[in-house]
Amino acid sequence: MKLSKQVFWGYLVFLSAAWWIAGRADWGSLDGIFAWRAVLSQYTGVIGIGVMSLAMLLTVRPTFLERRLGGLDKMYRLHKWLGIAALVIAIIHWLWSKGPKWAVGWGVLERPVRGPRPQPFDDVRVRRALAMALNRPSMNPRLNGGVPTVADGPFAKGVVGYLDDPGFPSFDLAGAKKLVAEYEADGHEARFVLSNTPDPASVRIMESVKQQAEAAGFRVELKRETQAAQINDAIGRTYQATVFRNYPGDDPDANYVWWYGTLDGGASNLVNFSGFDDADINRLLDLGRTEADPAARKAAYEDINRRFADQAYSTWLWTAPWAIALGADVHGVFGPPLPGDDLTEPGPASTDDPDLQPNTGLATGHSLLGLWTEAR
Repeated sequence: MKLSKQVFWGYLVFLSAAWWIAGRADWGSLDGIFAWRAVLSQYTGVIGIGVMSLAMLLTVRPTFLERRLGGLDKMYRLHKWLGIAALVIAIIHWLWSKGPKWAVGWGVLERPVRGPRPQPFDDVRVRRALAMALNRPSMNPRLNGGVPTVADGPFAKGVVGYLDDPGFPSFDLAGAKKLVAEYEADGHEARFVLSNTPDPASVRIMESVKQQAEAAGFRVELKRETQAAQINDAIGRTYQATVFRNYPGDDPDANYVWWYGTLDGGASNLVNFSGFDDADINRLLDLGRTEADPAARKAAYEDINRRFADQAYSTWLWTAPWAIALGADVHGVFGPPLPGDDLTEPGPASTDDPDLQPNTGLATGHSLLGLWTEAR
């Protein structure tokens, strides 16, 4: 076999092995084409990016590779086949992403049916018991060095709807044990599987949750899976508990898609991963989206915060800190303030009014509108 072919096929094997080692899928749980779709979309994405990366490297004609590949003509031949492979893999990746959706539309496949939230977390007592079992102020310094801020709700400080105390259950081991005992006295088992990705930080979180939950009377099994499998389980609602970072930290309306229950026509919201269909939250989300009065919007989202705390649909751990590294001559990374009362003139209302300043959260990225650099 020629050297260029050996490099080509060897590189594909290397990328495949790296993907496999990084996070093997639970092949036994891949039931149906939609389960395979998530895994193979991730695999073809990794292979495609890897192939394109090597092809781009060859375009600069690195001399150290030219000598090892047997000359410039051999390097160009490898570049050609990498380009062909990238095109083929990109098409396969696209077809895996779009094909099953088209098949559903044509009536060839059925969309996966999402059932109700799995036991035991269909019971509010269990949800509140888990929240009460976790000593989050103690977990944060041990797992994160105390860098993040412990969260009691979905909104960070400075976001509309934030409350210092929305009523989320605080650490109460005795109270957690009592709720678990009540649940099991009704003939149920306080047992669940906690899933997360296999990276070290995620594993530490899982092990800490397991230790504290079991101290409250739960029986917990840990499941490590790839991020693709985790997302697939969340969409299919086939998990019991999972550690997930989500929910943008800008305007609360951005969470409409994640929290609304039944959609128009009675369809279930596939990306409401927690599986709740709360009439109060649905109404308040609609109110927050349509209300022009800022005070009324604020009150609606504060009520959503309180409802999350009361029902414990999620057990909040901490907000995720993000940062942007900037040169000393780079400014305006968060964008300009909103216009003031007089759109034709600059003034205090355009520059100093705190209500008109750009949001400093980075949950959904940041605007490039006001970015500028000093002349060099």
